Amino acid sequence: MIITVKYIMHYLAKAASLPEVAIGQEISLKADLLLGHDGTLPKILSIWKQREYKMATDNKFLITVDHAFPAPTVQDRVNQQEMAEVCKDKKCQLYNHGEG
Repeated sequence: MIITVKYIMHYLAKAASLPEVAIGQEISLKADLLLGHDGTLPKILSIWKQREYKMATDNKFLITVDHAFPAPTVQDRVNQQEMAEVCKDKKCQLYNHGEG
């Protein structure tokens, strides 16, 4: 396994109060900072909606639109609009137009 992956897995296990974690394993932990981008955030948002995820008010949450700008497809544009709505609702920072 690549050293970087081992390093990340070590700290994920530590943050989740587990002796170790495996690739693909679901874990729960308190995050100091959440970063989403236009490539992965739509998937995360769909999971949050299914589980009725509530973000703590002290969490820092950043979203950056840097992979699909300007939106190359209608679906990318819909995703970007949804990300903007989430930022407004959750009062998180949106780095739009590739500025993140």
